Amino acid sequence: MKFWHMQSHEGKTEIIKQGFSWTAFSSGLFGLFPLGTVIWMLVRKLWLRALLWFGLSILFGIPLRIIQQSAGANSDMSSGESVAVFIFLIPLILLSVTTGFFGNEWTMLNRLKKGYTDKGEVEAPNEIEAIRIIQSQTNKGVFSRS
Repeated sequence: MKFWHMQSHEGKTEIIKQGFSWTAFSSGLFGLFPLGTVIWMLVRKLWLRALLWFGLSILFGIPLRIIQQSAGANSDMSSGESVAVFIFLIPLILLSVTTGFFGNEWTMLNRLKKGYTDKGEVEAPNEIEAIRIIQSQTNKGVFSRS
């Protein structure tokens, strides 16, 4: 079973799955497209984290591209170049993994700062069942999926 966190604001209740966010993790294509993670954060209105992730993506992404381009499209990389690619690729992968582990929590905390009220959590196998349980508890039909 999964746990779904409920928050409400201005008569609207929203739910967020607790735990690992596969959407946040895979949006960066496992570190190969780190700007996807930044876009995910922007959609979630995590402005400062998106700015930080963008900066880190640039910091590790530009050297990675330079090394790849210097190796050339038709030639093999030397062992030194391969190690350098590995060194710069690992932090990009870690950015995706970190976002997967903490993305939902960051979203919940961000909403609390914006005036959302914590309504507790519900245990359900999926999002649809979580919404049904919440509706039966509150008799309200206004929900948003996150």
